[in-house]
Parts: sequence; structure tokens; C-alpha cells
Amino acid sequence: MLIAGSETTVSTMCAFILNLHHHPHVYKKLLSTGVDETYFTAVIKETLRYTHPFPNFLPRIVSTPVNLASGLVIPVGTEVSMNSYCVLRDTGVFGEDAGVFRPERWLEEKEKVARMDAFNNIWGFGPMVCLGKPVAEMELAIAMKEVCLRPAFGMARRMCR
Repeated sequence: MLIAGSETTVSTMCAFILNLHHHPHVYKKLLSTGVDETYFTAVIKETLRYTHPFPNFLPRIVSTPVNLASGLVIPVGTEVSMNSYCVLRDTGVFGEDAGVFRPERWLEEKEKVARMDAFNNIWGFGPMVCLGKPVAEMELAIAMKEVCLRPAFGMARRMCR
């Protein structure tokens, strides 16, 4: 459990830095806000959505028949899973620009953000939700704020001039 949690947290930290490197306007905005909690949280959420640390959920076994809109029925005992990349790039949920790193999407109308949160499967759902979520969120917040505010992150600061 500890190894899995540390690996996904480190992967997210690397993705956060990489996304700031590839999107210097986001880093500029982050610095201009003084690493404002609201925008910072949006950047973290967008990092998790855009460069999710866990490529696929662990498979589940269907316990009751599932009737799909297409008419197909998934029978009991079938192993199912979903592809997080596809779910988190769904233009019907995340907008026409779902393939673009844009933290501002998490600052839009409450109803739209609530729908995106409902489809954001990074942490899992219900009884299968990641038990380390609060610790991982705390680690990300502390470490990534430090990275943004320290002069050692000068490469990105030079990029933003």
C-alpha cells in the first residue's frame, strides 16, 4: 500500500512540474496569484485529470447483470474495467478542449465542476476509494507549493520571462 501510494504521488509531482514546463502561461498565472489556493487546487486537479498517475482501474467482477444503453447485457461474473485516459478525455464531460491542459476548467460554473468531479475517477469511488487520498492530497499541496515558490525552480521562472 505504501509503495503504491508513494509511486502515484511522485508520478503526479513529476507530471505537475512537466505540465508547468510545457504550459508556462499556467506557471505565470500561478506565480501572479501568489500560489492562490483556488487556482493552485485547479492546477493540481487538472494535472491529475490530464496526466493521471494510474493508467487503468483494477478490474471488478460484475455481481448483478448490467444493461447498457446499447442493449448489450453484461452478465454476472464478467470482469470489467475502464480506461481512465478515455474517461478523463470525454468531451461531453470535460469540454471540447478535454485534450488540452487547462486548469481554468475547474473554476467554471459549480454544476459543470460537480459533473467533472463525478467523472474524475482518479481516486476511485465508494468502498474502493483510495484510502491514502487525504495524505496524497496533503503531500501534493505541500511539495508542489514549495517547488513553485523556491528559487531552485528557476528553470520555469526563466521560461516565463
